[in-house]
Amino acid sequence: AHYLKAQGVKPDTLVGLCVERSVDMVVGILGILKAGGAYVPLDPAYPQARLAYMLSDSGVKLVLSQSWLTLPQEQAVETLYLDKEDIFAEQAQDNPEIIGDLGPKSAVYMIYTSGSTGRPKGVVIEQRNLLNFRQVFEHQLEQLDAQKSNWLWHGSFAFDASVKGILALCSGNTLVVASEREALEPSQLLALTAQHDIQVLNLTPALVPVMLDCLEQGDRGHLHLMIGGEALGKALWDRVAAYGARHDRQALNLYGPTETTINASYAVIDGEVMPHIGKPVANTQFYVMDSRQQLVPTGVVGELYIGGAGVARGYLNRDELTAEKFVANPYFDAKDSNSYRRLYRSGDLVRWRADGELEFIGRIDHQVKVRGLRIELGEIEQCLVGDAGVREAAVLAREAGNNDNRLVAYLVPGESLKDEAAFIEAVREQLRKALPDYMVPAAFVVLEALPLTVNGKLNRHALPEP
Repeated sequence: AHYLKAQGVKPDTLVGLCVERSVDMVVGILGILKAGGAYVPLDPAYPQARLAYMLSDSGVKLVLSQSWLTLPQEQAVETLYLDKEDIFAEQAQDNPEIIGDLGPKSAVYMIYTSGSTGRPKGVVIEQRNLLNFRQVFEHQLEQLDAQKSNWLWHGSFAFDASVKGILALCSGNTLVVASEREALEPSQLLALTAQHDIQVLNLTPALVPVMLDCLEQGDRGHLHLMIGGEALGKALWDRVAAYGARHDRQALNLYGPTETTINASYAVIDGEVMPHIGKPVANTQFYVMDSRQQLVPTGVVGELYIGGAGVARGYLNRDELTAEKFVANPYFDAKDSNSYRRLYRSGDLVRWRADGELEFIGRIDHQVKVRGLRIELGEIEQCLVGDAGVREAAVLAREAGNNDNRLVAYLVPGESLKDEAAFIEAVREQLRKALPDYMVPAAFVVLEALPLTVNGKLNRHALPEP
C-alpha cells in the first residue's frame, strides 16, 4: 500500500490486478484498497486480446502481477510483481498511518461484464455500495447461522461474488484460497471445507449438481449453500431443497446484477414453493414496470428496475450506455428515506407473486421472434428442467433462412441414456403438453454438460450447431 501511494495511487485511481488465485491475489486487493485506489481484476485465464482491451479501456497505468504471467505487450503499463520482495524491502516496517481523502463515493473496484456489442463494459462500484453489501452479506450469514464460518475462495476474482471472500476476511474469519488444481476438483474443495471449518459454499447453478453428487456420495451434508449467478431451474431447486431437508442445512438463491453490487435479493430455497428470487435486500427497492415505465400488477411480467444503496456509479467511459441503463426514478419520493433517485434497468423479466416474492422469468434480450411470434426463451428452459429426465437445459434461436428463426434446445440428461432418440421424443412430448406449438423447439441436441464461461455462467456462444 505504501509503495502504491508513492506511485501516486489515490481515490479513484484504477490499479490492475493480474494474478492467479493465491495469497498474492488477496495481498494485491488489500494493498490497493488500503492505498485508497480501486482494483481492476484481470483474470490471467482470459485471452490476451480481451486483457489488452481491458487494459486499454480502463486506462490503468500500474498492474500488480506475478513474474511468470504474461501481459499483453501493446499496452504501456508499469508492472509490479507481487512474488518479488525487492520493492517491498524498501518500504517502512512500522506500518505508518495512511491519510487520504477517501470518501463513500470513491471507487472500490471495477469489474468487466460482457457487453451486447461484444465489448466488455467496466462497472464502477463505489465504497458506499460495498459498505451496504457488507450489511447484506452479514444478514445472509445470519440466515444460515454461519456468522463465524471461514470462507473458501474457489472462483475467479473477476466475478463479483468473489468480493465475499474479502468481506469474510475483514470480519475476522479465515479466508482459505483454493489452488487452481483444487478449484477444478469438487472432492478436493469439499476436503478443504471439512479441514478448515467452512460451513458455507458459494456456487453458480452450473456447479451445484456435481457438488451435490460429491456430498451425497460421501453422505456428507455439512455445508449450507449460496447459489447465484444464473437462474435456478425447478429441478435443481427441488434437489437443493431435498439436500437441505435431509441434512438440516439451508440454501439461498441469490439474485443481483454486477451493477447493483453482487446481490440485490435472495430467497431461502424451499421445496414447497416454486423457484423465486425473494424480496429486495436492505436499502434496496424493486420496481416491475412495462415499456412505458408504468408499474404492472401482481402476476404480470415486466422489466425489473432496481434502486438503492447498491446501485453502481455506472460504466467507465460509456456515458451513453450509463444514461440508458441508469435512469431517473419516476416514482422517487423525497419524503421517503428508502426512495432513490436513480434506478438500474436490469433487463430481467420478472413478476410479483401473490405471496410478495419475486419470480424470475428470463432476459429481455432472450426474447426472440419465431414465425412473427414473440417468445421468451427462459419460459421454455423452465419447462425443460421441470422434466425429471433433464438436469440442465438451454434454448437458442438460430437463423433458419427466409428471415426467420428456429428454436434449438440443448439438453443435459439426468442420467446416462440408452436411447437418445427416445429421450428427445419424450422431452418433445412433455413440451407439447405445456407449451403452444410455436414454442416447441425444432431441434434438440444432447450434451454431456453445458459450456461455461470462466465465471461459471452459461456460455451461449459456445453451444454447437445442431
